[in-house]
Amino acid sequence: MAIHERPSRLRFSLFLPVLLYVFAPVAKSKDTWVEVHSPNFTVISNAGDKETRKVADQFEQFREMFHQSFPTLRVDLGTPLIIFALKNEDSLKLLLPAYWEVKGRAHPAGFYIGGEDRHYVALQTDVQTENPYQIVYHEYTHAIIHLNFRALPVWFNEGLAEYFGNSVIRDKYVEVGR
Repeated sequence: MAIHERPSRLRFSLFLPVLLYVFAPVAKSKDTWVEVHSPNFTVISNAGDKETRKVADQFEQFREMFHQSFPTLRVDLGTPLIIFALKNEDSLKLLLPAYWEVKGRAHPAGFYIGGEDRHYVALQTDVQTENPYQIVYHEYTHAIIHLNFRALPVWFNEGLAEYFGNSVIRDKYVEVGR
């Protein structure tokens, strides 16, 4: 495992200054930042400890739901998935300002960026819709599908991503494909 991590650390260390530059305005705020490690995710947040743990738990539940649906598929991406759980739109705007530069452009509540060494999610925790992380779950589903299948028809790949992306994580249960 250490052999595999060395190139990743090198690439990440080259990417880290760029990430810190982009993330600096958010980090300089008076917010208290929390980092939570769950078995499969790292969540970094300015939304408080309780909300940070909730996001980590929701992603663990989503991953487990996918694994239970397809027990023979791999669900471990092989690289860390780091989640930036931001307390509001202003925090997300500081992290990803390009989405607010063009008037009338959509402002998604979450983003997923896949990579060779790491996968990143940035999401807004104060969204009050039935499924605020639909886009993120959709893209995460693509990452899991791509891990297992390289040449699925687009309609099938998108259909699965839409189905699982429309999952709603509750405290005691998960609704799949709403």
